[in-house]
Amino acid sequence: MNLLIKNVTSDFEDINALERLNNEAFPAEERMEIDEMMQLISRQIIEVTAVYDDSTFVGFYALSVRKPTAYVFFLAIDSSKRSRGYGSKALALMKKTICRLSDCLRYGSYR
Repeated sequence: MNLLIKNVTSDFEDINALERLNNEAFPAEERMEIDEMMQLISRQIIEVTAVYDDSTFVGFYALSVRKPTAYVFFLAIDSSKRSRGYGSKALALMKKTICRLSDCLRYGSYR
């Protein structure tokens, strides 16, 4: 397993895979549609990060960071990749992202 992350932007090349996973992972009443997600990204309200195993898209997470706190909107792993440790590894990458963007974990036992 060689996990890599990429920020999702307006020209994100795997937008169809992200949308498919978003629709699969979350019920309609809990899901943020891709158009809304992209608007919030462009307004710098959320940061959406795609997770890859080498070049294979395996999932994504969405964060809103407003110092000194961070809010996790979503974490989704492709159903064909679940129970293989991708979620745990994605959480570890998410923690690094939060620590880079915010002071919220600096004072706790999470660091």
